[in-house]
Amino acid sequence: MCECIQHERYKEHDIRSSPRKDLVEEKRKVRIDITFPTKDFTIKLREYLDEKVYSTVSEAHTAGFEFGRRIIEDMVREQSSLPSSK
Repeated sequence: MCECIQHERYKEHDIRSSPRKDLVEEKRKVRIDITFPTKDFTIKLREYLDEKVYSTVSEAHTAGFEFGRRIIEDMVREQSSLPSSK
């Protein structure tokens, strides 16, 4: 797999990191896609960007996966605080 795209599975979600190159500073910025399974067995794919710059692709991947895990954790926390429908 190309070093510019990496994949991680986290709590039933897929996180795909593909850092983008900052043309001005010649550094990398975080770009991730996260899959979100739905109740009807389809999958939603959402893109997330972060404007902080990193010196290497590896640093951007690490930061991207941490960013993705935080997004997933926040969504899980929000869903668990919603009252269940009975």
